[in-house]
Amino acid sequence: MTFASSLAKGLEEIVLKDPSSGKDVWIECDPSLSPIQNAENYYIKARKARAGLKESRERLTDFEERIARLKKMQEALQACSTDEEVEKSNPGSIITFKNIGYDRRRKRKK
Repeated sequence: MTFASSLAKGLEEIVLKDPSSGKDVWIECDPSLSPIQNAENYYIKARKARAGLKESRERLTDFEERIARLKKMQEALQACSTDEEVEKSNPGSIITFKNIGYDRRRKRKK
């Protein structure tokens, strides 16, 4: 922190220039901590946020792939009219009309 030596413990906020935009940025501080400790806390939070963002992106990709697979299964199942056709469309699967709660006597939505 460049200005740490000029700052005293007990500050509730500090105003600094954003190096990329040159605009003033107000930063809340914990008055019980030194400026260095406050800065360290912000660095820790930023590191955790970056790690969380990376994990969230990975999970999003995984969920998008799962959704795509489920949509394909749904399309295949909608084309079936018997449990035998379901078995053919998805060999080895435990999916049947009965265990997915589909009543063949009801009309399908089109």
